[in-house]
Formats: sequence, C-alpha cells, structure tokens
Amino acid sequence: MQSNTWQYTIAAALTGTGIGIYKAINAAPFLQSVLLTAVSSAVSCIVSFCLQRLIKKLKQ
Repeated sequence: MQSNTWQYTIAAALTGTGIGIYKAINAAPFLQSVLLTAVSSAVSCIVSFCLQRLIKKLKQ
C-alpha cells in the first residue's frame, strides 16, 4: 500500500497557513503585513504543489 505523504504535507501546510492568518489578525500592523506575505507565499506553494500532482497524474 502506497503511503500518501503528500496528503500529510498539504494538511500541515494548511494548518500552518491557518495559524499564520490567526496570528496576522492579532498582530501589530507592521507584523500583519509580514505575516500576510508569508501566508500568501504558503498558499502559493500549496496551489503549486497540488497542480504539480494533478499534472503528474494526468500524464500517466
């Protein structure tokens, strides 16, 4: 049985993104922009990772 570690990766990334959003909401204005930039990068990485998996699956 193949281990689906990518699912754990996505779950961890989404959890981290959620924590980042929560901290950004409760942070000082300067930190909000820094944290929201980090969250934006995390979301971009998650989308890229999912698209790569989809493309790889479609090529098979």
